[in-house]
Amino acid sequence: MKKYFSFFIILLLITSMTSLNAQTGDFSPKFFGYVKSFHQSDLTDGQGQFSVVHARLGVRGNLNENVSYRIFTDYARLLGASVVGTDSDGDGELNSARLNLRSILLDAFFNMKLTDRLSFSIGQYKIPFSTSNLRSPVEMEFVNRPLTTSVTPALRDVGLTVYYKNKEVLPIDAALGVFNGSGENVNENNKTMNYSARVVASPINEIKISGNYYGGKINNADVNIFDIGVHAKFNNILFDGEFVSRKNDIPNVLEFTSTGYFVYTGYIFATDFWVVNSITPLVRYENFDPSTNINDDQLTRFTAGINFGLADKNFTGIRLNYENRDTKNPIFNSNDYFYASFQVVF
Repeated sequence: MKKYFSFFIILLLITSMTSLNAQTGDFSPKFFGYVKSFHQSDLTDGQGQFSVVHARLGVRGNLNENVSYRIFTDYARLLGASVVGTDSDGDGELNSARLNLRSILLDAFFNMKLTDRLSFSIGQYKIPFSTSNLRSPVEMEFVNRPLTTSVTPALRDVGLTVYYKNKEVLPIDAALGVFNGSGENVNENNKTMNYSARVVASPINEIKISGNYYGGKINNADVNIFDIGVHAKFNNILFDGEFVSRKNDIPNVLEFTSTGYFVYTGYIFATDFWVVNSITPLVRYENFDPSTNINDDQLTRFTAGINFGLADKNFTGIRLNYENRDTKNPIFNSNDYFYASFQVVF
């Protein structure tokens, strides 16, 4: 009952905001979102499937000049609704669906601006760690996220973060956060706090260098995670790379270190052919080592892709990716894959 009550409260909130969206002024809420789907082909086993990966809808706005908010949900997660009940032949029929709001909620937070340089956010949102993690699925140049996500902390958590921005002399963005450490939509169970710190410096306009730290307890293990990244864009040339190292320590049981890195580059060709306004070929190389204590357990992945930008909306387009995986670790597969992804941003 509590879940259904929450569902109707959120539905009422969204309906109210829809009517408010017709208002003029800087403080009216704005809706945004995107849909991303793809076809995955396993070139080794000869299998394939279509998937709606994301169907995300959000609302954001300002209560005044200093306070803003954001609510973001992903309805593609409801596609796994289970069958409830059977007919006379024993076949399942969908006579009710239990909507678990916790499974679709991504962001729910507000931000308060204290000064021109200082602000803070509280609620559930992305942990300020890793430039790649902070990108949305449609902002990524490739269909799949890098293998470094196997080393980094969860993308989202519940907590509080203080942000600092300085655009003078050497532009620097910094963030310091404290989180439950349980991940998104999970109640805190160990009553300990995890910490995150991130600094991004831009020595010149074309280059951004980031340093990241995350520490605390995850699944009964004490973790210390370090990440360094470089992002560069010189005219139409793209370059991006990250390295992350994670030390895991289960007291009196096990201690090991995991690492991961990726590098990619691409070139943006501007076009005016039909609805295509850009064509971007890219290549990416990645490595993931679950434990540096074990030999021959690494997974490497090479991806070659080409992106077609459509219309004038940023990140709306088609992505075609070929993936080659190589590993001796039996928990991974070394199959080749082809992805055709289509995404629409609104």
